[in-house]
Amino acid sequence: MSPTEFETPLLDQIYSHDQVELFDTIDRLRHHDACREAGLPQLIVCGDQSSGKSSILAGLTGLPFPTKDGLCTTFATELVIRRGNYTRLSSSIKPGPNRSLLETQRLLNFQSNFSSPDKISELIEDAKTYMRAGSHTTANAFSEDILQIEIVGPKRVPLTIVDLPGLIQSVNDGQRAKDVEFVHTLVKGYMEKPRSIILAVVSAKSERAAQRILRYTQEIDSKGTRTLGIITKPDTLDSGSENEASYVTLARNESVHLNLGWHVVKNRSYQTRLCSDEERDAAETEFFSAGKWASISPGHRGIESLRTRLGDILQKHICDELPFLRADLKIALDKSRRRREKLGIPRIGKDDHQKFLIKVSEHFQTICRDAVNASYTSPIFNLSSSHAQATRLRGRVQNLNMDFARLMYTNGHTTHIVGDGDAVTRSWLIRPGLELEFQPDGSEVQTRSRFLKVIADLDTKSRGDELPGLSNPHLIGDLFKEQSKRWGPIGEYHLQRVQKAVMEFLERLLEHITDPRTANSLMMELIENKMEEMGRDLDAKLQELVSPYTSCHPITYDGNFINQIRQARAERQDHDIQDKKAQLLGNAEQVKNPKKSPEDFANSEILDGLQAYYNVAIQVFISNITVLAVEKCLISKLPAIFDGSTVLGLTEDQLEAIAGESAEVRRERSSLDDKIEDLEYGYELLKTYARHGASHSSRPSIHVTAGNQEESRHLKAEQENKNSGSQSRSSRRSRAATPSTPSSSLDGSSPSSSPPPSEARSTSSLSSYGVSDTEERKDARNLSSAVSTPSRTKKGERRIRSSRSGVSLDQQFGDLLLPREGISSHDGPV
Repeated sequence: MSPTEFETPLLDQIYSHDQVELFDTIDRLRHHDACREAGLPQLIVCGDQSSGKSSILAGLTGLPFPTKDGLCTTFATELVIRRGNYTRLSSSIKPGPNRSLLETQRLLNFQSNFSSPDKISELIEDAKTYMRAGSHTTANAFSEDILQIEIVGPKRVPLTIVDLPGLIQSVNDGQRAKDVEFVHTLVKGYMEKPRSIILAVVSAKSERAAQRILRYTQEIDSKGTRTLGIITKPDTLDSGSENEASYVTLARNESVHLNLGWHVVKNRSYQTRLCSDEERDAAETEFFSAGKWASISPGHRGIESLRTRLGDILQKHICDELPFLRADLKIALDKSRRRREKLGIPRIGKDDHQKFLIKVSEHFQTICRDAVNASYTSPIFNLSSSHAQATRLRGRVQNLNMDFARLMYTNGHTTHIVGDGDAVTRSWLIRPGLELEFQPDGSEVQTRSRFLKVIADLDTKSRGDELPGLSNPHLIGDLFKEQSKRWGPIGEYHLQRVQKAVMEFLERLLEHITDPRTANSLMMELIENKMEEMGRDLDAKLQELVSPYTSCHPITYDGNFINQIRQARAERQDHDIQDKKAQLLGNAEQVKNPKKSPEDFANSEILDGLQAYYNVAIQVFISNITVLAVEKCLISKLPAIFDGSTVLGLTEDQLEAIAGESAEVRRERSSLDDKIEDLEYGYELLKTYARHGASHSSRPSIHVTAGNQEESRHLKAEQENKNSGSQSRSSRRSRAATPSTPSSSLDGSSPSSSPPPSEARSTSSLSSYGVSDTEERKDARNLSSAVSTPSRTKKGERRIRSSRSGVSLDQQFGDLLLPREGISSHDGPV
């Protein structure tokens, strides 16, 4: 039997037409990662060994699961059935968590000749052998590995069923104590999953109290909201016996109460193992029509009504999840629309390229102005984003400017001068919790009297034609140049830090407003060149601002300069008077010569002038760097580096390099269009179900008594007529009602065994566009994973270069930054 010929009418009975539409939609949305994992539940079949689990699976699916006596299920089998345009059968082994890397790789390479669902028994046996290979275990050794079987086809219904090993009652020759523990842990693990609907299989052939599945359901699902009990092998009970009466009571949900209730099914016997499904169902109907079992509601007995009942249970689970699913779907839809907007319209020629880039540039300018003006209203500035620090540019530049000012005030001088009576400490060099690494050559802490000697020595060496007792007018300039020689390197270090922050902002901005490929191309072809040009302007501006302090005489007309000199003289004179008083009271002989030499007076005047000019000049330099360099040469120009005139000035080759589309981008846009259409349809469908509730896809009720079977058949026929009408209406939506699969077509073409290569759409990367579980779900699978982007060469990123002395500026200044507690020019050291 070929795959395309295979049909499962038994599975079709699980869902009504409207239920299939709803479940198909949710299943399709899960292919887009648009719905939570709990969206579509899974049925897990569990019970004791030889309780008839495999017969239940075979009866539900119509697939020939192995049901031989003595056959032991040794691993979990997940049967995943999906709807798709083309029939596809596949199988794989999911390695257990304790497998080695080598074993994991071997199991992932598992292949089986699984050409038809009829061969499912052979597939299970092949997988069992493959798992056991090389492990030196027995034939019935249990495994943590999982066999996953996927059946996709145009007439499939979305369903996931898990077959689990049977719970072991006791240890025997073939099964060890650790096997018992392993199976029980495995089964309980599946039962504890919130999305698991538990089919607890209880064999009437065994003592009810001895079957552990009942105890586990009461422990794990105490309210019975996820558990449907299934009684098998009722024909093995003696008619009229107490044991039969006990199981009939159980089937009526009286002795062990479950919210979902109980169901009873007659398994195939050895004599009927080869009969058809129709013959099997007829024999089951005949059995339940007589004796005590006839008192059980027709809706709670037989494999056919079990399929119907499971459909209702699954639907209720979905309806309970609808509010959460809609919320997830809205997030995914909004995110997909934003990503689609980044790709823009299809771009073929020069005009399309220009239109696209002009639109991107307008968005760029708007956000760039907002960042410069600290107007943080766009989503890119969201504080919850991991890139908030990089995108809030104005705040970051302000902090860097404050760091620069602090670094200048605390470490901009080469010599730290303290009063003669002050304690000489290094506290001014210490950042809390961090000893500064940078200490410029020749830097030292000196008292005022010692520094006056330095001035005296320098005055002697540089004496000109000035009269005795007067200072050399050039001496203040020479001392200032030595004291301020670090200003240039510190300014260069600051400008490089600002440029680095700007580059990080621009990268985040481009990623926000366009697709990864275009963002990368814009950065490489345009932005980096503009930033290098502005970097050269900054270097020139820095040299211009430093030049007055390195090559010119000190010049200032700041009133504070005179005030500081006057204050210094007054303090010095007051200090001299106090000294004289102390000398007069202490020793009269010392009063004879209280005057200092003219040279001492002149040197003190030089030091006062140096300190006053330094304090005035450092404030001017800090302001010039932050305003004339950072603001005027860089920050204020950012919105204009990518505007409409820039786009119109690009050559055709540049336009193609930046805005041209690769085949990957075209496929990406097409996939996003399909995804958005599916999400929109799914969102509207879920809104409809949320409005109308479960009644939207309700089934005709199944009556309890056998006397109402005629009425039940009438209602069923009426429902089928309704469904056929619904199907004709829904045929207009045939494309959207089909889940995307790697081998499926979304163009509505008729199915065949394999899609034409020219028409098949690549949807294998669709999961890359879904919403992951972190920011709006972790977006670890970024859109760029589906797009081939050129490798990035950060030629425009201006690294922290070495100073002219050859020492890295980052090493010199990186650890000198103090906590941001405020800046004052009075913190200066001189």
